Amino acid sequence: MNQILSKSNKLKDVVFTVTGHSVDSKSRKHDNVFSRMIYSKILNEHGLGPSAICRTLNKDHSTIIHYLDEFGPLCVSKPYVREWYNTARSMFNFSSTNLASMSRSELINNYLKVISSIVEVRDVLKSFKDQMPNDAVSEFARAISMSEELIQKEDSGVKSNCCSNCGSTNINILSKGASFCFSCGRKV
Repeated sequence: MNQILSKSNKLKDVVFTVTGHSVDSKSRKHDNVFSRMIYSKILNEHGLGPSAICRTLNKDHSTIIHYLDEFGPLCVSKPYVREWYNTARSMFNFSSTNLASMSRSELINNYLKVISSIVEVRDVLKSFKDQMPNDAVSEFARAISMSEELIQKEDSGVKSNCCSNCGSTNINILSKGASFCFSCGRKV
């Protein structure tokens, strides 16, 4: 039970970091509900059933079943929720890995996936900037600026994580800086 609580608390922090909305909020505003749906979906993917998830949220198990059933269609109708989910899932999966047991190439691949997620979030932020009221634009501009600074800082020492042949991000950096694309088999 303690392991479930530890895992759920980590995920609550990750979801809040990505969405800006607390999973524990009692609010029924859409973005708060979407945050709880993302949280439920990720815990479900990690083997927790609706009954276990509902105890971490103080919700009825039927609410969790509804969250899980409606999550797929929600991601189709609201692309930003899909982006939040992908980012939160990547961050949570990365934070759950044991870095000490990973090889150098696994560490580099995970690092590149995180940078790719940051790029995706930046692009989503840019696309929503035009749709925001004027008072929220400055916050979005600050978030975009921070993500661009991080990307530039990180890109300075790492090769591109996209295959020039097929466009895949499934790249493995081998020793001496050579890269290999798992999708098309080409040396990048």
